[in-house]
Amino acid sequence: MRTGITKKQHKLATFALLVIMLLIAAYIRLQGTSYDITALKGTDSVRYVHQAKQIAEAGYMPKIDKFRYAPLGRRTANQLTVYPYTIAAIYRLINLSGVDCKIEYIAIVLPVAFFILTALTIYILVWHVFDNYTALLSVNIAILAPPVVVKTASGSADRDSIVLLLSTVSFLFYILSHLSNFDGKRWFFRSMSTFFMLLTVLTWRGAGIFIFIIVTVEFIRLLLDYSYSFRESGLLACWVLPISLGAIILKPDVYRHFAQPHVFVAIIYPLLILFVSVLVSVIQHVKVMKKLLSFHNRLPIGMILTLLSGSVFFALTYVIGTGDLIDTLIERFISPFGTDPLFQTIDELQKLGALGWSLYPGVFFIPMAVGLLLIVRDICKYLDLHQYWTMSFVEIIIFGVAFSRLFSDASMASFTENSVTLTIYWASIGIGVFGLISGTTHAYFRRNIDNPIVITRVIWVKIFLALWCIFMLMLFRSAIRFAFLFVIPSTILGSYTIIWILKRCIQKRKLSLIYILYAGSILWQVYALFSSRMNWHYIHVSVYILLTALLIFTILLFIKYILRPNILYKLGLVV
Repeated sequence: MRTGITKKQHKLATFALLVIMLLIAAYIRLQGTSYDITALKGTDSVRYVHQAKQIAEAGYMPKIDKFRYAPLGRRTANQLTVYPYTIAAIYRLINLSGVDCKIEYIAIVLPVAFFILTALTIYILVWHVFDNYTALLSVNIAILAPPVVVKTASGSADRDSIVLLLSTVSFLFYILSHLSNFDGKRWFFRSMSTFFMLLTVLTWRGAGIFIFIIVTVEFIRLLLDYSYSFRESGLLACWVLPISLGAIILKPDVYRHFAQPHVFVAIIYPLLILFVSVLVSVIQHVKVMKKLLSFHNRLPIGMILTLLSGSVFFALTYVIGTGDLIDTLIERFISPFGTDPLFQTIDELQKLGALGWSLYPGVFFIPMAVGLLLIVRDICKYLDLHQYWTMSFVEIIIFGVAFSRLFSDASMASFTENSVTLTIYWASIGIGVFGLISGTTHAYFRRNIDNPIVITRVIWVKIFLALWCIFMLMLFRSAIRFAFLFVIPSTILGSYTIIWILKRCIQKRKLSLIYILYAGSILWQVYALFSSRMNWHYIHVSVYILLTALLIFTILLFIKYILRPNILYKLGLVV
């Protein structure tokens, strides 16, 4: 008897569920909206609408904005972003079509539209990396996550919604460039990733955090890949050079001050990695140097060359008197906006305390952490690393970063750093990184040099997901401002955990039953929306209940899985 569904039914179910999820996302964000300037939330939203009006009227942004610091005004070169130009362009296009629409109305609704596009991007990204079930669950959780709802609701006309969209699209194309088997497509996808990341840089000065993730993946690649070549250097140059040059030329007041931490992360660090990448590619063709730097082919030459280049760079940095930049960079891992007492008075720049942490991610942190470990396990399999060793040190990093807050002496609502929290934070990162480096080096040394492993490109996608989650977790801990950026990677990895367990507890021919679980989840959300009478408090409570139920369901399935016959033998825990 056939219990599965056809391919056509599978597509129809996916389409229907995705459309309903997006409608729920739009409904939550549009409810109770008044379509006038009073609906704008925050001074930044009002400022961007004002800039968009000037651009729509004059075609460009004046050099001096009289709206700020009256009567002298303020130069706009440092503050100008792509965002007000986007609002003005959409306003003009709508008016050209004959529809009479105010620019305030567009600015109010635009964050919702940007998030709908972001949700679709998340689906495509997760579908390419994992599967359809994980993609749907990721979207379903992401549209309801409170930090994202706040940043993408109607009236939140700040840059956050467009930054979330542009960075996620750039990440999608970057992933596709690794998954593609054709060189033409790889170059095309990498170029598209470059374009959207450049737009992100021109929109937000903090875009260096996204650049840092991708460049670090490429850095790890030149450390671990025996066959690193000019092709990889070319792809990296295709990504780094346009972004660096575009940032310096188009936003000179922001990106020409090389002593600033955000400039180092967005421009100097990528250029340094590109320089090392070219050196590695050149030395690969010099047999004597290659044999010397690789310890007779036991290590990729990128490992030793990076160690030498890094040592020279840090030595020169302190010799020429710019060592304060390194100290500032280290400090900004804890307080991205500095330690000025003024920042302590701004809500979104404070550090989330235990109470806020318990609300989001709360219990969902557990499946997120498990998903991260599953990704690390896959990386270990591909690279033939020590699985338990590597997973243990990754766990030290994420739990040290996340739970060092518990030793703060501040209130439950927020926390401040002290010697104990800083010690736990830096010790967990230091021990974790040292353990990962030593374990990886040992794994490479013990290999048979006559039979090197073949590294598939999907491994770099897995490393990207792991770094994306870890770095966003570090930012989330450093300021409430970045909570919405942590939602997407945590949602993806948490959903991956749940579906991973479901697949091991449900027969393959009955996997379509997962659609019934999605339908039940959506019915719960619809019920919460209508029964709450549009009250945000009850909507958030329903989200927490849903995430808790998912965790309990996952734990029960996992218990059922580990109680299977011979499972301990399969996991290697018994002989």
